[in-house]
Amino acid sequence: LVIPVPYGVALKLVVVAGMVALPGAAWFAARMAGLPSPTPALFALFAAVFLFDRSFNIYGGNLMSTMAGEFAFSLSLTTAVVYLGVAARGLETGRHRALAGALLALTGLFHLFPAFFALVATAGLLVARCGRRELRWTVTTGILAGALSAFWVLPFFWNRTYLNDMGWGKERRYVSALWSRSAFDYDFLRNDPPLQLFVVLALVGVVLALWRGRRLGIALGFTALVFAAAFVVLPESRLWNVRLLPFYYLSVYLAAAVALGELVHLVGEGASALQRRRTAASVAGGGSAPAALAGGSALVIVAVVLVSLALPLRSLPGGSVGADGAYHWGPLSTREFNLGPFWLEYNFRGYEDKSGYEGGGGTVEYTALMATMAKVGREYGCGRALWEYEAQRLGSYGTTMAPMLLPHWTDRCIASMEGLYFEASSTTPYHFLMQSELSAAPSRAQRDLPYTGLDVAAGVDHLQLMGVRYYMAFSPSAVAAARAEPELTEIATSGPWVIFLVADSEPVVGLDHLPVVWT
Repeated sequence: LVIPVPYGVALKLVVVAGMVALPGAAWFAARMAGLPSPTPALFALFAAVFLFDRSFNIYGGNLMSTMAGEFAFSLSLTTAVVYLGVAARGLETGRHRALAGALLALTGLFHLFPAFFALVATAGLLVARCGRRELRWTVTTGILAGALSAFWVLPFFWNRTYLNDMGWGKERRYVSALWSRSAFDYDFLRNDPPLQLFVVLALVGVVLALWRGRRLGIALGFTALVFAAAFVVLPESRLWNVRLLPFYYLSVYLAAAVALGELVHLVGEGASALQRRRTAASVAGGGSAPAALAGGSALVIVAVVLVSLALPLRSLPGGSVGADGAYHWGPLSTREFNLGPFWLEYNFRGYEDKSGYEGGGGTVEYTALMATMAKVGREYGCGRALWEYEAQRLGSYGTTMAPMLLPHWTDRCIASMEGLYFEASSTTPYHFLMQSELSAAPSRAQRDLPYTGLDVAAGVDHLQLMGVRYYMAFSPSAVAAARAEPELTEIATSGPWVIFLVADSEPVVGLDHLPVVWT
């Protein structure tokens, strides 16, 4: 049964699903691991702290990364956290192998990196307590997960030599990334929440988990340690080491939740013991005062964390922005501003609500361009298109990636030279070389390539080699050079855009029958 959902609605649901479910997944994991109240609630709360983390914007998992396109990562991470809870319970009871195997497989199918998080966390659970029963459970669950995901994982592994390396440079500011978060590449990033505080709390949480036998707390400490070490020691490669940081941060936040939960318990237990010593009546009448003290401590923690999150979000009831630009809520004020909700609002307003800039762009220009390309496809045939890049004009459409939706707006007639997952393709370096040859202000997104300036003649040769049927240009220099190129025919215009048909650009195709060979 397929329920028809409009494309835009479906995409928005997929984008937010992982983020919305993460706090609930964290609560579920803590409950399944047998952590006593209020620790599961603190897990949910600190998962929200992770979501609104302002120290990174493209690594994956938090709100800003998800709004930048890492929604598959969010779905995978949430599934991994659910799996972690099931694994913790399964290792205790010997049950839930099928469920755990399915969840682990689904984690890897959503996104590969959180699957490594799930595997490391499983190893952490085994470090906390490992016997023959636990090993049998782990092996059988792993075999099931591997069997369920083999249809995707094995071809991916077999063809890994064809994967492109975008040339991301290894992050070597280790102390900043793992402790102080004092060095950032963008001025809108902040050490918020303060990582040093949570690292200290996480260390306390691991110590308390060891003392009180909290298996999940031990596993989180192990996981944080492994990913911190991997971030430092892994060599520069296809795996950009900063992609490991979300797992370190999440493990630290959840281990900090263990610390606060256990401290609340210690407060309650200490108050209860003191009350029992003072009067025998407390044994008969129950310990309402100690329970109230523990509950009150938990509420204070929740209130402090929520207010700390809500201040930079500027979302507290009764809060206001003053003439000085600061956000005020009672005696509290801040000039900080969490951009995550702004990014979400900007993205979800869609392509219909972009006003453009002084030089053009915006919704009207984008809509007209897509309509023009649909007409071009009907009149001149379907095929691939490469467009000139410029961050300002393309960004005015809502994102610099807006033209990637050419297949959507043209009913799959005009294929995009860029698109989802295209950075992994073996042809990606050649695409960026062509983009540099055919754009006045190219992105040059992949490092260490022999880029040249605008050279339409060379670009056309490469368009023909790549089987690109259409070239879309708008800058005066690119348009003038294209009009002078004999292998390009101007066939349409749309605002500043000029569309050219590339001669002799038929793609190479396989034979539709076996030839007869005379020997």
